[in-house]
Amino acid sequence: MVTSVLIVLLAACDRDPGDAQRDPTSCVGCGALPETTRFARLTHLQWENTVQDLLGLPEPSGLSANFIGDRLAEGFDNDAEGLQVGPELWVDHQRAAEALAAQVVGTSALYTGVVPQDPRNGGGGPTETFTVQGEDPAAVTTTGGSAGSAWNLWSAGDLTATFQVPTAGTWLASARVWADQAGPDLARATLSVDGTQLLAADVSATTEGGAELLSAEATLSAGTHTVTVSFENDYYEGGADRNLYVDWVTVEGGGGGGSGAPPGDTERDAWLAAFGERVHRRPLSSTELAEYGALFTAAAEFGTTGDPFRDGVQLVLTAMLQSPQFVYRTEESLAQDAAGRIALTDWEVASKLSYALWNTMPDDALFEAARDGRLSTDEGLRAEALRLLADGRAHATLADLHRQLLYLDNYQNITKSLDLYPEFTPTMPASMQAEAYAFVDDVIFSDGSIHELYTRPSTFVNAELAPIYGLSDVRGDELVKVDLDPTQRAGLLTLSGFLALEADSYVHSPIRRGVFMNFSVLCTDLPPPPINVPPLPPSNGLQTTRDRVDTHTGPGTCGAACHGTLINPLGFGFEHYDALGRWQDEEFGMPVNSEAAFDFSDGKRAYADAVELSGIVGDSFDAHKCYTKHLVEYLQGRHVAPSDDALLSALARQSLQQDQPILDLVVELVLTDQFRFRSPSGGE
Repeated sequence: MVTSVLIVLLAACDRDPGDAQRDPTSCVGCGALPETTRFARLTHLQWENTVQDLLGLPEPSGLSANFIGDRLAEGFDNDAEGLQVGPELWVDHQRAAEALAAQVVGTSALYTGVVPQDPRNGGGGPTETFTVQGEDPAAVTTTGGSAGSAWNLWSAGDLTATFQVPTAGTWLASARVWADQAGPDLARATLSVDGTQLLAADVSATTEGGAELLSAEATLSAGTHTVTVSFENDYYEGGADRNLYVDWVTVEGGGGGGSGAPPGDTERDAWLAAFGERVHRRPLSSTELAEYGALFTAAAEFGTTGDPFRDGVQLVLTAMLQSPQFVYRTEESLAQDAAGRIALTDWEVASKLSYALWNTMPDDALFEAARDGRLSTDEGLRAEALRLLADGRAHATLADLHRQLLYLDNYQNITKSLDLYPEFTPTMPASMQAEAYAFVDDVIFSDGSIHELYTRPSTFVNAELAPIYGLSDVRGDELVKVDLDPTQRAGLLTLSGFLALEADSYVHSPIRRGVFMNFSVLCTDLPPPPINVPPLPPSNGLQTTRDRVDTHTGPGTCGAACHGTLINPLGFGFEHYDALGRWQDEEFGMPVNSEAAFDFSDGKRAYADAVELSGIVGDSFDAHKCYTKHLVEYLQGRHVAPSDDALLSALARQSLQQDQPILDLVVELVLTDQFRFRSPSGGE
């Protein structure tokens, strides 16, 4: 990687793409910081990851599945300008916070991790777990019946599970539930042990994947005990039916609360400061500590656990998880330097870096770096960026970037005519999606460059994908890495999934492939299509697809300006691949012609096929700048602005000239002023 001084100099220069030989210091200071929001709401994915890391959950809570979806917008789904908290999402966050806080205080293992300041911890977490699920004879229902592996209480009634507890002690009773919602209210459930109600809750979950956990502790003697889940508010009107589903009921314990002295104000204040710092992702102010302390104390008046300290933890945790300081990644610094820029604090940089590379909150090491002031230096920030990129969470984050960039979710919609493609199977789109993820991850995390992303002649296949590439010696469902014929395949743009997605069920589509190339690979500003454009006539088998497209949209037609110069030339480069992505030399008995030429920013380039086109793309300033633009948009959660052009151009030239690994480019983006500073004119 180049030095930070060189990065600052390069980022300030905005020159023509072909003018890479000029002195990079010739236009220092010509760039300006973009206007950005100071309050970036966490995406549902980031919220889910953050909650899991903050509370030490063994798996994602699944509660975000019940959140109202964000509006559709161009670009990536983490664009801060499009992420708001409306009335519906506010209620969703409130319910989730209440459920999570109850889960923490009701689960010994979670409580011990979240509140280590409680001296009563240390008596040991659960040592044994007993579960009743499905049609287990240990469970009896007064209403309802089996629903797969769960029970469906389709009218008000009880599910009672019987357990043999081997030893006396503190045990945790839990039930996993969701509901069919109907009527004006949410489904209401209670949890009881031996006939004593311990918990009542509104169940907002509507799917098994987003199921909620009802948990409460009880002191039990050795012997037989019952746990009852009750459905309290059945509703049926005009076909609208409210039901409660119970996936399983468990009793776990044998350990419990320990035997330390009861906690007091000292332990309360220590917990508020330590845990509040993690929730807010910065130290709490004295005012915030006082307000949370007052809330903690007030909880004793209406708590539900019978333990004033746990009641305080539950109420404060419920409030903290709804705080704007938690729901948003905030940038509150206001001090301007001599250049009029506002430097982010180390704590703000820590959060921005963690959500950029991990899609979650900072870990302890990153908090420590912020506390020590190491993120204000190039050396310290680079070291932390490299550490985060070496973690598996960085693989997931960059996979999410490419999921959206390459429309990988749309692979599930790939369909093909079985008359023309009898080898197509319902599981093939999922294999194509897994192939794309594996290829991108392999290139990026083997220090591959943008050039290699578009030119590496290898991929990952299983038995059903191998024939697409003319391979016959691959067995099984697992993906294995294979080398491909370099005369037929080159990188991302010749993978099966892209070629099959940008095609119809019967024939390939030069137009769709060309549009993708313009938008996603070269960032060309295509004009919107005219109104009432007649569709491409269906194939009659007497013309190649290229001839049919050219006749309809080529020279002499109304589409000549856009299709003839921008879309079609790029799409025609892929004529050697059919609608399934297989290589073809003929179509309808006629030879395939994949020769074309395209006007790149450095001049018109001709190519014989997609392999040659991919090489040109991999060596083009346009593709490097476009990919860098996508990195900035995703890693910083914003649209690029005109003031970013100098940065994008400089980094694209650097990437192109040095064949720079993509991971190094990511680090350099983190070190730029655009990442570490903000404009004082940024939005609220």
